[in-house]
Amino acid sequence: MKVLVADDDPVSQKLLEAVLSEFGCEVLIAPNGQEAWETFNRQDIDLIISDWMMPEMDGLAFCRKVRRRSNSGYPFFFLITGKKTKVADYCQAMEEGVDDFLYKPIDGNVLKNQLKVVQRTRSLLISVSKVGVKGFYQFIKSKPEGLEEVNHRSLTARGARRT
Repeated sequence: MKVLVADDDPVSQKLLEAVLSEFGCEVLIAPNGQEAWETFNRQDIDLIISDWMMPEMDGLAFCRKVRRRSNSGYPFFFLITGKKTKVADYCQAMEEGVDDFLYKPIDGNVLKNQLKVVQRTRSLLISVSKVGVKGFYQFIKSKPEGLEEVNHRSLTARGARRT
């Protein structure tokens, strides 16, 4: 999984890079929103982890641009926040296309669990794209354990890629 980290804090950059690399991710670092946008335009990115408050372009503005670009597939977008954020701000961020949040100080175990969710969701999306929505629905409907089997396959495939 290719991950773009957009953060102006060198300590956060190093921590995120260490955890993501340990998880088997390819990590690209951008020190501000504008460089993150330029990197995003040159690379196929699976996940973006962006600080909310950054120079040149904040994380929410970056997310807006990512979501408005029509040919980018669907990169997951996590927003990092270190401030006491109001519920209305979270709701606005979700409406703008943010998928999840990380809170400073970043907890590596929380991030690893969020990465597992991204991988399961990506595997599900890939499965659906291969057989189509109708075929996928019929597969799940045909067996009570259908979704469990898909989940198991995605976890098994992930485990095989990591070894």
